[in-house]
Amino acid sequence: MKFGYLTMGFDLQYQAACAIHAEKRGFESAWLPDHLAMPAEIPRSYPYLFDEEGNPRLDPRSPIFDPWVLISHLATATRTLRFGTAVYLLPLRDPVAVARSLVTLDHLSHGRVTLGVGVGWFKEEFEALGVPFHRRGALADESIQLLRQLWHEDVVTHEGAFYTIRDLSFYPKPVQQPAIPVHIGGASPAALRRAGTLGDGWLDAGSTDLDEIARQIKTIDQHRHEAGRSDMPFEITLVNNNIFNSPDAVRRARDLGVTRIVVSPLQGPFSPGRLSCESDYLRFIDAYADAVIDKV
Repeated sequence: MKFGYLTMGFDLQYQAACAIHAEKRGFESAWLPDHLAMPAEIPRSYPYLFDEEGNPRLDPRSPIFDPWVLISHLATATRTLRFGTAVYLLPLRDPVAVARSLVTLDHLSHGRVTLGVGVGWFKEEFEALGVPFHRRGALADESIQLLRQLWHEDVVTHEGAFYTIRDLSFYPKPVQQPAIPVHIGGASPAALRRAGTLGDGWLDAGSTDLDEIARQIKTIDQHRHEAGRSDMPFEITLVNNNIFNSPDAVRRARDLGVTRIVVSPLQGPFSPGRLSCESDYLRFIDAYADAVIDKV
């Protein structure tokens, strides 16, 4: 089993020190969030973002930094730690620009970057950028295909619903071959289909029900089989589930085929409760490593 941690909640000035320490304590990866902008007030049309008392679970003022800039900083400070996005809103970006940023990070980190993608859920964020919210799934599908073409083909020609490219040269190619891994986030039927037919892995959306996770994995496996991709490498990452806080729980996940657990300092029994200084983050890393990673 591989272990990762979410950088959400980590103060920017402590990120490098935490990454170095996590690497020493057996963490395999760090995962970064992504948003370009958020509504000043969380709309009531997203009821799952509110707790039982009606308070928003998400603070629109929470700092979110550009993942590629931050990964470049962390990659130069570490040697083995892998970096991924959970999740990057691919439909909001130009895929050629994304391909360039990622291939740069791939070379800078010597092959330690994974693109975790999602289609987004804040309609307001799409409207602010003039991107059709109702086409975001189709945009993501085509963008993933185009990314792989850019990273693999000598001369790229692409005719799609959104992008047309003719005789394009794109170099260098990634260190990771045949391409930088693309993991799909989400639990909707469309996301599970996308994971099975296009993904190199699946990022769970935070479910705390192992039976539901097992059903989702079975659905993905069926899509992979139908797409003729069953023999291709595939990873399953459970992100911020807050239920894998013991070696036994991790073993149960492993029995389902899970390959990575990603934990967050913002919740769970190993959360320091407050995140105001470097020692708070290091205490979280040590507590989880001592109780779980070192004993699995």
